[in-house]
Amino acid sequence: MTYKISPRGEAADFPWIHEADTKYNADGLFHTALALSGELAESFKKEIAAAAEAGHAEVTKDMTPGERKKYSVYYPFEAEVDKDGNETGRTWFNFKQNHIIETKAGERKEIEIVVHDAADKPIKGVKIFNGDEIRILYKPRPTKMTGLKQAGCRLDFAKVQLIKKAQRTSKGFGAIEGGYVQGDDGASQGFGNATEGGTNDGDY
Repeated sequence: MTYKISPRGEAADFPWIHEADTKYNADGLFHTALALSGELAESFKKEIAAAAEAGHAEVTKDMTPGERKKYSVYYPFEAEVDKDGNETGRTWFNFKQNHIIETKAGERKEIEIVVHDAADKPIKGVKIFNGDEIRILYKPRPTKMTGLKQAGCRLDFAKVQLIKKAQRTSKGFGAIEGGYVQGDDGASQGFGNATEGGTNDGDY
């Protein structure tokens, strides 16, 4: 199956795109969720569900009828929940890619995820975080999880396009007029307009 381009959505679930996550996979795993909502999520869900059901049929076709019944369909998406476990109305589509793959010749090949900017040019050194607007070049692949008795499809991905960075609150204090600035001659500048005993209501 050829690669496809996902809809535009928000990166979620703490993306591992620029380096591989080795917590559960010693060779490393790239992964990210794509958060979608509304009709866009429902349309993409139908497309991915069809791929998952086709993957289930492919993986279980040589099993006995009794063994096949033990395997439920694995769908690579889930409802997003907040910190209290309540559904938010958005859907997470889960994309993965092994950092190391073994070729048919038995060679171990190292994979990297390529990031493109909005002009479709490859870029380096710009990390993708939760909330950034992205889309993903991916390919559904039939998969079987023996321990969980599930079969379906995995969304392997090769490239990510960074469309827009999310707006984030500054963690700094902000400037205070008349305060000390590095390079001053050593004369006391005080705290300027800040009052003694005052508080800073900014985000620490």
